[in-house]
Amino acid sequence: MVLTSAKLNTGFAAKGPHLGIPRKLAEALGLWPELPEDAYSLVASTAGGAVSLDICPGAFEVEVVTEDRTVGPIQAHAVILHARREALISDVLGDSLWIVPVRAGPGIWRFRDEPDRERSSVRSQVW
Repeated sequence: MVLTSAKLNTGFAAKGPHLGIPRKLAEALGLWPELPEDAYSLVASTAGGAVSLDICPGAFEVEVVTEDRTVGPIQAHAVILHARREALISDVLGDSLWIVPVRAGPGIWRFRDEPDRERSSVRSQVW
């Protein structure tokens, strides 16, 4: 088990729950440099241009852990992001974890079932 922060990226559109992870985190999880047998690679278009990605289907379970509750686990696909240093939550995974962004700039969010309780993001963990 690895505990890390992750940023919700609603522009990370996916057909299922995906967690983008930096290569160093993939190493810590045993997903890199030797990929699992069912992993595959692809080139994706992003706002920053084309990037090479390694996808590990159903690689792990993801939870949101706060000071007073845990949501999940959700089975998620790992997307190894070779040029990133922070973990990224896809739109579908964020929705599955009941995360609702309130004010993106300052990192304010809430759980879907807590409409009156806003939460502050934790400090980003850089890998």
